[in-house]
Amino acid sequence: MTIIKMKNGLELPVIRIIGGKELVKGAERDVLTFHFDANVAKKLEDLITIMGDTSRITIEQTKLLQSEDGKQQTNAQPTVERFEYADYTVQTKRSIDIELVSPETPEAPAAYKDIYVIGLAQLTYSEKQLQKLQPM
Repeated sequence: MTIIKMKNGLELPVIRIIGGKELVKGAERDVLTFHFDANVAKKLEDLITIMGDTSRITIEQTKLLQSEDGKQQTNAQPTVERFEYADYTVQTKRSIDIELVSPETPEAPAAYKDIYVIGLAQLTYSEKQLQKLQPM
């Protein structure tokens, strides 16, 4: 299970996170794209609002240990990995996508669900320096 923790203390479960580089506003930036279940908020705008300040994001991923045959170990403690991200404040994507839940079979049609997708890009060095010069 993966959870993101926002600067305001809010914790949100996330389906997946995709990281990479994209050209955004004339600069190549690191980008994180978050895929949320649509049950996290009533509307996409509500999710963006409750996320608030995205200048500091912590991602916690909990994993259960598995044996060599692929089965989960019953008495094993889960491991938690934490990743810290700073200055991901430039929105690159906000959309409602569909995701395949189960493929079409001869007995049943394919099943889909809505997911919210939010992309955030990191500020460049120049943008960070300009922010420091602005009065608070």
